Amino acid sequence: MVAIDTSAFYYIKKYLLNTDPLIQKKLKQANGSDNVDDINGTSNVSKSNEVEGDISLADIINALNLANPSNRLAILKLFNHDDMVRLLGLMEKKDLLLGLKFFSRKSLLKFVLQLPKEQIVKMLKFFYSNEEILKFMSIKAVSDFLGSSKIKPTALFKALEDLPVDILSKILEGATWKKVGNKSKANVLKELYQLPQEMVVEGMQSLPHKERLEIVSKLIEKDESLLMEFQKKDLMRPIFNWQKPRLIESMQVLDNKLIIDMVSKLPNNHLSKVLTLLDPEKFVQALTTFHSNLLLSLAA
Repeated sequence: MVAIDTSAFYYIKKYLLNTDPLIQKKLKQANGSDNVDDINGTSNVSKSNEVEGDISLADIINALNLANPSNRLAILKLFNHDDMVRLLGLMEKKDLLLGLKFFSRKSLLKFVLQLPKEQIVKMLKFFYSNEEILKFMSIKAVSDFLGSSKIKPTALFKALEDLPVDILSKILEGATWKKVGNKSKANVLKELYQLPQEMVVEGMQSLPHKERLEIVSKLIEKDESLLMEFQKKDLMRPIFNWQKPRLIESMQVLDNKLIIDMVSKLPNNHLSKVLTLLDPEKFVQALTTFHSNLLLSLAA
């Protein structure tokens, strides 16, 4: 039961009249009066008995005792699902994240799997450096990455320049199937530059996994967007091992819209509890904007 101050009806009507002229007509019809002063309860009342000044949101919060989360919850239980979802956009991200605790780990992982890759990368980077992320990538994932068409020749050869001559020689031998011998780094690079990118990549594929990772690391160091060239299932490998608290903690980097989409799937009994975390002033603003009739009925 919502504990309402006896002056609530006056406060609410006064506030609605001051902030939304359209409410005047509703109030006049409800009270059977064409006089706004009558509705305000000030007709035939001396000026000295009137409450001075405008009615604020704080007055309504106090009148309905909305500082008490239990009272906000009681009102929220009168809302339908769509009305509650609309309020989620007014919440702080930290409070939205608390709503994710109502989901199981399995449900959270299913949600993450449906996210765009750039959001998954953001979650990974919350805990790991680029080098740490690459250590989770399988041999096949690294092989597929090196074959990406998004890696430009200039970026590829720039990464090669940072490699020692012994690795460069292995790449050249893997690409041409010819022994390189004791050539200088400059000469090996020169020969590699003359080859098509596909042949150079083929030479890289002949390297041990650790050395291929080194090349991938240098590519991503110069262009972080290349992390997107890994398949979603490969990026998810470390995330599948996270427990529920770690999953939720990483989601603080997600766009609010995505978190709201997840929280909105909660049943009404849980969703209403999440919404009790909404700032009381924002809660009242939403009531006066979208649910003025409900607000009036609470004070009737």
